[in-house]
Amino acid sequence: MNDGTGGWGQNGSGGSGGGYGPPPAGGFGAPPAGGYGAPPPGGYGPNPYAAPGPMPVGQRTDPMASVAMALGLASVVGSFCCSFFGIPLSFAAVTVGLLSLSNINKRPLELTGRGMAITGIATGSLGIILLILMIVIGFGGSFLRHL
Repeated sequence: MNDGTGGWGQNGSGGSGGGYGPPPAGGFGAPPAGGYGAPPPGGYGPNPYAAPGPMPVGQRTDPMASVAMALGLASVVGSFCCSFFGIPLSFAAVTVGLLSLSNINKRPLELTGRGMAITGIATGSLGIILLILMIVIGFGGSFLRHL
């Protein structure tokens, strides 16, 4: 409460200084020595919050690997449904898969998709094996009926 005799909340003691004592006799003096000092040599290093460098552009999936895998899966299905479509799909899957694997081996820093190419080769080969098995079973059953 200000009663006009001193500073806020003071009882009037302390004179005209508003209730606070007089300043020191020699002043406040010079600031303390030292401080933060000079920055470290070589700067502060990289900014840990900076965005990372550019993303690698070269890594992409070889489209032929995707095609080989799709053809291989279709050849397995085609071998069970209608063998007429399974025959060309199986050979196409193996051929495209081998070509894709060759491209990936030639340019390993640019192309990925080795697993898809191998899947295309494996499923295309399985389609060929299934077709041969179906033909053998079909001719075997026909042969046994005539005995």
